[in-house]
Amino acid sequence: MNSQRLIRSLRKSAERCDLKPGDQVMMINCPEARKHQGIVWTVESMPFMVCGSVVVMLKGYRGCFDAEKLGRVKS
Repeated sequence: MNSQRLIRSLRKSAERCDLKPGDQVMMINCPEARKHQGIVWTVESMPFMVCGSVVVMLKGYRGCFDAEKLGRVKS
């Protein structure tokens, strides 16, 4: 796969992520989920790519977090 094709593929992955700023989420299926059990986080950014993963910023969490490891909390 050439670099242009890879970049397009990564952008499409980020665009398919339906998380948006203001969404309430919980961490699932990861070691951090056990550490932060029961904590509801607020998404602060639109999804973006880091090292091939779609990530978002969470209010009160240092750094970005893998969007695939987040579950939306129903209101």
